[in-house]
Amino acid sequence: MVEVDFDPFAAVVGQPDAVDRLRAAARRPSHAYLFVGPRGSGKSTAAWAFAGEVLANATEDQEAARRFRRLAREHKLVDVEIIEPEGDIFRTQEASLLRQSVHSSPSEGGRHVVVAK
Repeated sequence: MVEVDFDPFAAVVGQPDAVDRLRAAARRPSHAYLFVGPRGSGKSTAAWAFAGEVLANATEDQEAARRFRRLAREHKLVDVEIIEPEGDIFRTQEASLLRQSVHSSPSEGGRHVVVAK
């Protein structure tokens, strides 16, 4: 089954400059990015779209790239870990998990993406 191309950033509304920068950054990603903004501003949506693009750009296989984008849209990427503190700050346990996560290898794609919320 061939998957249809989908714009992973379609759900990021009202932030065309940020989307343009994320698209460019996904082609040659750095080791870390910080998504900031108030609750409800689309940080998580943008982070998932970006993660999907990073993984899609890490493969030459166009079918695999479409699959990564679809799984990112569905928040089901194996190589994306979401680490969220129980309160407003990362405590020792969460910080330890974050440290472990950033040093782990990808399972499926060419990269491993960790999102600390």
